[in-house]
Formats: sequence, structure tokens, C-alpha cells
Amino acid sequence: MADFTLVSHDLCPYVQRAAIALAEKGVGFRRVNVDLSDKPDWFRAISPLGKVPLLRVGNDVLFESAAIVEYLEETTPHPLHPLDPIKRAALFIKMNDLVIQNAVVIPVLWRNGVSASTAKLRGMDLSGWDSTFWRLPYWHRQA
Repeated sequence: MADFTLVSHDLCPYVQRAAIALAEKGVGFRRVNVDLSDKPDWFRAISPLGKVPLLRVGNDVLFESAAIVEYLEETTPHPLHPLDPIKRAALFIKMNDLVIQNAVVIPVLWRNGVSASTAKLRGMDLSGWDSTFWRLPYWHRQA
């Protein structure tokens, strides 16, 4: 098996992606941290974008975490995803559902407030965060 060196920075989430893939696949590797605010010359020479992660594979250097993980998936044992396409699709659906179920939507817009009001309209309580037509199906006129 090839000799792997992961060139990294402690706070980079993309490095973590590559490190997790290496660990999950049981691949041995050496980790070298660089100070991105004071990049050493050897790092500048091998990093086309001046970013981490980099994966040295013998004399070759790979960059971009997605490309690194794809390379590892293709060249090392212990697949991270099921080989069967149906099972792999089911896994991606489950992963998507986990993200969607745990998501919080925070509106990043400004609503100026209620544009009109009436004393006889019921089933609504508009605030500055509500659309003028929010819950429109539940509105009714008091007799």
C-alpha cells in the first residue's frame, strides 16, 4: 500500500473529512500540520491553491477533500459506502433525511409589519415575521 501523508491545519473541516475517511478505512497515514498564516516554502511548492488538505501519495500530491476521499475509496479496501447501488441510494436518502429532520430554517429577510387590519377578521395574528397571507385558509369573518 502507498505511503500517505496528510498535510493539514487543525481547524480545517475539509482536512477532517479526509482524516475521517483515512481512519474509517483503516489506512495508516502521517499527519503534518502547517501554519496557513505563515506557509512554509515546501508547502507553497506542492499546493497549487495554497490550501489544505493535501494528500501525498508517494511522489504525487492530491488536493481538494472530495477528490482525496474519492481516490481513497477507489484505491483502498473497506468501502465507506455500500457497493450495491440500491443500498447506496437508500443510505443517501437516509443521510438526507437526517439533515432535513435536524435542520432549522431561519428567515434572513425583513418584513415590515401588518399592511392592514380589521376588527372582524379572526383566525390570524400577524406579526412582523408573518407574510400578509400567512395561514390564509384559516381566516374567517366574524358574524
